[in-house]
Amino acid sequence: SQDKNGERWLTLAPQSAYEAPEKKLPVMLIFQEVGISNPFSTLIALSCYYEYCDLVAQGQLICIFFALETPDDNDLFMDILEDAAQRLPIDQRRVYLTGHSHNGHFAAEFMRRHHQKVAAVATLGNAHGLLAPGYSDEVLKVTDEMVELMSSFDMPLININAITENAFINYNIDSQGYHNAVESWQRRLKAFNCPMKTYEEISATRKSAELATRIIGLR
Repeated sequence: SQDKNGERWLTLAPQSAYEAPEKKLPVMLIFQEVGISNPFSTLIALSCYYEYCDLVAQGQLICIFFALETPDDNDLFMDILEDAAQRLPIDQRRVYLTGHSHNGHFAAEFMRRHHQKVAAVATLGNAHGLLAPGYSDEVLKVTDEMVELMSSFDMPLININAITENAFINYNIDSQGYHNAVESWQRRLKAFNCPMKTYEEISATRKSAELATRIIGLR
């Protein structure tokens, strides 16, 4: 672990990073708390992202763990990346981000702020759509300006969301919650320059002949 401006961050790097530093490796910036306030934070971080630890051991990438509780504070992650790149063979063309739940939102905001230096992002345990400030209960609100910003650049993103967090199947189709879910999905489509779907096309998935489509509520 290392320290930056009084905040702890954790790096996992394969042996090859030291034995063959001429080979550049991708880096995964993992938004996960590893601060000193919780003595178990490192164990929790490694447990939550154990599969990434395996990839590091195989020499496939470098992982850096860090997260604070506001988007402005998380900008420190860029300085941490620069520090790490001075010691490790990081390929700065392959900087990837991930985070779960609220840290997924922080990862997405970090991507918006630093999209010129980010290759791709994976948000875990988030909503299918980009909830508008008027009905979002998240600390970080995705404004229309953020949606417009994202539509101005090309960013690969994978969003992994469980059924229990799926507003499309957890709300009655005539409810305001369902209408909000549809609008939020349309906002995500707009943000990523995807073909737009109408309310009728989205709601028709409830009667789809395909089981997976009915369960997910989207096609």
